[in-house]
Amino acid sequence: MWILTALTIILISFCHIQAEISYLQVSSEEINSSEYGLKEGKKGTTCPCGWSNRSGARIIGKRTALSNEFPFAAGIIDKYTGYLFCGGTLITDSHVITGAHCTWRRRVEGDPIAVVLGEHDVRKDSNTRVIVDVRRIIEHQNFHRVQLVNDIAVLVLQEKVKFNQFIGPACLPTERKNLDHKYVRLIGWGSINQDGENSPVLKKVDLRVVPLKTCSYNYPGQVNVAASTQICTFGRRKGTCQGDSGGPVLWLDPDTNRYTLIGTVSFGKSCASTIPTVNTDVFAYVDWIKRTVEATDREANTCSKKD
Repeated sequence: MWILTALTIILISFCHIQAEISYLQVSSEEINSSEYGLKEGKKGTTCPCGWSNRSGARIIGKRTALSNEFPFAAGIIDKYTGYLFCGGTLITDSHVITGAHCTWRRRVEGDPIAVVLGEHDVRKDSNTRVIVDVRRIIEHQNFHRVQLVNDIAVLVLQEKVKFNQFIGPACLPTERKNLDHKYVRLIGWGSINQDGENSPVLKKVDLRVVPLKTCSYNYPGQVNVAASTQICTFGRRKGTCQGDSGGPVLWLDPDTNRYTLIGTVSFGKSCASTIPTVNTDVFAYVDWIKRTVEATDREANTCSKKD
């Protein structure tokens, strides 16, 4: 009997190990960005959203985005020093989505923050750059500071921003898509290595979605498969790092040919490791986001794919 029990334990352990490393062997077609955002898809959106300004060809690794390639990219900065410590995504003319772990301590300690939009290179002056103070920080009521579940926050801007070619909102998802093993795009000003400083220019990287159950073996107690409130991503020798937190995980909806915000960067083991990164699944919080937007600005509208 003890031999059978031992064999069972060994087999279970082997299956877990296989599940943990299976994402290392999976291959799928990487994103070709050459036509993204240039043409409308077969379906429209409820308001203009998710467009991109013409980007370069296929991305390999973490590369510099073209100037103002992603009009919805937001940097969360210290109001007084201008230090960019997290990323975010513009979703209306007065709201930005980011990670709750980016904001809770500053909210508690009363440290004022602002949002920079239309930014590309923080070292250079730019006539597209707009900096807006944050009037209010609203973290999800069930955000857990230790386990980092429900890691999402809405920033209410002090004043409305004017949309133009270089500043505009991302689309919100209308349904949950199974994107396992598909590529999604992440952008941010985070550091390029574990001990490095933040990148002065906006970077972009394509990572594969890892099945949540597979990902959960690496994060016991932190990734809840049943709740479906997280998305895991992985890239060999590439990924997110310090400073990318709260930034967007984007999926190009083939129906609209527009970028949809499907996640926000939450946490990981280390930069570009063989362990997937965990992101908050935005679809799980769409209703909360819309209620928060309506409660703080009745004139603001989120955008999404038309039915």
